[in-house]
Amino acid sequence: MLGGGRGRGRAPTPGRSGPSRARAILAGVTPAEKLGQALADARRAGRPFDDVWQAGVGAALTELRGREVADWAEALRATHDEWEDAYARRAPSAGLRALAAAGAG
Repeated sequence: MLGGGRGRGRAPTPGRSGPSRARAILAGVTPAEKLGQALADARRAGRPFDDVWQAGVGAALTELRGREVADWAEALRATHDEWEDAYARRAPSAGLRALAAAGAG
């Protein structure tokens, strides 16, 4: 019977792993990319960095589960100053420029 039985034919529960998480993974969108897009949108809207940082990090982590959440949250927060510099369009430090150059080769 089509759609019969328990749990069949129901929409996925928001916040659980399932189709939306699979789409994000298949699309190759990382939490860093999500955060970057959220911050770029906020900057275009003229919002101050301090007003959008926490919400941006939270939104970037929404599709993750378990240990991934803690790992990505730590990585994003550890690079807070670099995100803020980029948001303000300040030049990256010499160290970051060297890392970017090394990774590009």
